[in-house]
Amino acid sequence: MIGQSVAASPDNAALRMHLAGLLLDAGRAAEARVHLAEVRRLDPADAALPALEERAAASGDAFDWADAEAQIGDMARPAFVQNSSSDSPAAAAGASVSEEPET
Repeated sequence: MIGQSVAASPDNAALRMHLAGLLLDAGRAAEARVHLAEVRRLDPADAALPALEERAAASGDAFDWADAEAQIGDMARPAFVQNSSSDSPAAAAGASVSEEPET
């Protein structure tokens, strides 16, 4: 029922804070973090926010990086990954790439 209220009033920070607290009490910290992040955007000065964020961070329900990666898939290749020497900035600029340092 409160989830429906949040859906009807998504900019209501107090309602989201209440839902986040209920979710934390139920052991659903990952869901609570979503609402806490939105509260941080809507009302960053909320005095109760840091305490709930600490509770969410301290829970054993850690962020699932593998799931996030699976959701993103191959949308974009990270800029810092180099699979071959042709991916290097020097190769892109037309410079020769060698493993021997110049003397």
